[in-house]
Amino acid sequence: MIHSRRIMAVVSVAGASAVLAGITIASSVSTVRVAPVGLIGSVAAIRPVTIQTRAAEGSPWVGSGSCAASNCHGSIAPVPGWPILGNEHTTWIGDDPHARAFQVLLEPRSERIARNLAGGGQVIPAHRDPRCLACHSVPRPESFRAGTEWMDADGVGCEACHGPARDWLGPHTTEAWRLGQIARPPSFWATDDLETRVRTCAGCHIGRHDPSSGLIQDVNHDLIAAGHPRLDFEFAADHDRMPPHWTPRGIEQSEDFPARAWLIGQRVGLEEVLSLTVARASSPSAPWPEFSEYGCAGCHHDLTDRTPPIGSAGAYQWATWHAAGVEAAAAVLGNQGPVAHTLEPLTTHMNRPVPPRAQAAQTAQAAAQGLAALLQVPPRLDSSTIRHAIAELERPANPRSPNDHDRQAQRYLGLVPLYQTLERQGADPAELETLRTRLETMRERLMQTQPALP
Repeated sequence: MIHSRRIMAVVSVAGASAVLAGITIASSVSTVRVAPVGLIGSVAAIRPVTIQTRAAEGSPWVGSGSCAASNCHGSIAPVPGWPILGNEHTTWIGDDPHARAFQVLLEPRSERIARNLAGGGQVIPAHRDPRCLACHSVPRPESFRAGTEWMDADGVGCEACHGPARDWLGPHTTEAWRLGQIARPPSFWATDDLETRVRTCAGCHIGRHDPSSGLIQDVNHDLIAAGHPRLDFEFAADHDRMPPHWTPRGIEQSEDFPARAWLIGQRVGLEEVLSLTVARASSPSAPWPEFSEYGCAGCHHDLTDRTPPIGSAGAYQWATWHAAGVEAAAAVLGNQGPVAHTLEPLTTHMNRPVPPRAQAAQTAQAAAQGLAALLQVPPRLDSSTIRHAIAELERPANPRSPNDHDRQAQRYLGLVPLYQTLERQGADPAELETLRTRLETMRERLMQTQPALP
């Protein structure tokens, strides 16, 4: 049996080490996580377990406790013969870090961030601050939060990804639902669709301003300066790190799923970044330019360092993380030139000292429309396509690029799912071992050259 191994890449951002990726790069026989006996007692000892499930008046949310019955999704182990695993809630509450998202707000680090945000004024505790609760609990507008505070202790629960359950909780337990004889209401989110899955994650892990509900999810520079980690979201890497509480079906069973998830994640991720830029630029009350969209090292660097400046002295670079990821995806798809040309007006505008808001919103919208067509993934990614993609990503990048570390990290994060795809396609073990060695060398280099920020 080939044992599962994980490659980690760590980058220092504003003084905090953030895990960029933990990726399984050598597969083994698929196993199902089985919660140990006594799980519920051990979880209860470290975090509150919500048992209330009744929706507040008019609220479409019912809480994760509604999924926890042993004959629903709360079995201690997978149930043989069921069309679902049956222990989805158990896996989430025991193994998934999303279940502890609210608990993080009670920790000393969150208390310190709250004090820093207050700037000597009145401190809003993190577990009461709407800016924090927008992503550290099930995201919902303030108008509904007053009657559903009991849900906060569940962290990022079931309805954060599957949608508010009031209108489908009962119907989804029926045979007619399973057979597709009942229409899914809009509040049931189709996470089987990969693009929908990416967009669901992006609300918290990139940010979103939802004009229809008024919900704002935004880790801006104020939060980062106060001590919150920068959001370095890369869908394929983060998806791979999550404990699966579902049975892979459809596209997830395909040989090219890891590579496809990476490519779609890059396209949709940048679309969400551009949408957030439009929202920020269109909000007169929002800080502008929003520095969280820029590379940290453009401003945060050692002033005693006599190394010649990279790029223009005093300049900062927009979207170094996400633009680098899309650049890597474009290289794989053979559209690097057209993608760069599409992004150039926006990057040129955003790299100005104070980019006018209206023009920023217009150019971001235009870029999103152009990129949607250029970054479409072909129906099949065969082994020759994957090997060509690996060769493209292993080409040396410009060593003096102003976003070189972000670029190299994104290339590494692209190479890992390409490796996983080759493995699924039955590549020669010697070829895989050689590539794995190169990946480990690349990871070590990234860790040794991470930006030295104050």
